[in-house]
Amino acid sequence: MRTIDGIFGELKEIVDGQKWEEVAPFLIKCLEEAREEENYGIYIGTGNELLRFYRETEQFKKAFDLSEDLLLLMEELQLEETEHFATVMLNVAAACQAAGKAEEARRYYVRALKILEGKPETEEVRADVFTQMALLFLNQENYEEGEAMLKKALPLYEQLADEPDADQERKMNRLVHYSTVLSGLGEASFRRGDLENALSYYEQAASLSQKCFGETEGTRLLRENCASIAGRLKDAEKAAYYTGLNRKEEPLP
Repeated sequence: MRTIDGIFGELKEIVDGQKWEEVAPFLIKCLEEAREEENYGIYIGTGNELLRFYRETEQFKKAFDLSEDLLLLMEELQLEETEHFATVMLNVAAACQAAGKAEEARRYYVRALKILEGKPETEEVRADVFTQMALLFLNQENYEEGEAMLKKALPLYEQLADEPDADQERKMNRLVHYSTVLSGLGEASFRRGDLENALSYYEQAASLSQKCFGETEGTRLLRENCASIAGRLKDAEKAAYYTGLNRKEEPLP
């Protein structure tokens, strides 16, 4: 009998070897074994990994068929108020979002949030959900709702940024999302004509980007936004400061 840790270990070897054509057959085989053994924990965990693979490879029909099977099973097992159920729903929401099904994605995100809000230690997941919902609204040019979601995500990322974490990859992922939220709020404030807040958010985003990722194109673009908005606010000194930083970091010809 396979264990879930054993399955994930074998899956990691397949992925590390970039044997992408083996991922789905391996996970499907594990699903079939778990079904025969009526090991529903392994079935759900493996199914969620397969769902993620289908989403990432844009096999949306297979993703939606599998998600329906997983969610129905979890409801039959009375797991619909658990974090595991919310995790599957978030995976489905992301698949809907990637497939351009914005309204369906929003419904799944909202339902997952209702489950997670009552659970401890779900701050990071909730912050990511608020960010994804913000992107949904912003892509639909619903800037007011998008900004509201970003403001819900911001304090969660601020809290998470101060927490020590031994997992460097996880920490970097948090900081990427934190920077995204700050720059998103900068854009939202700018669209509303609130230049002071727009500048504040962009300055925070630029500082965070430089600290975490160095002199990237993203960092330079954020500084350009700072310089442009400072110019609109007639703050010539600050505009010159950010313009000067970018010139200082320009590569030599």
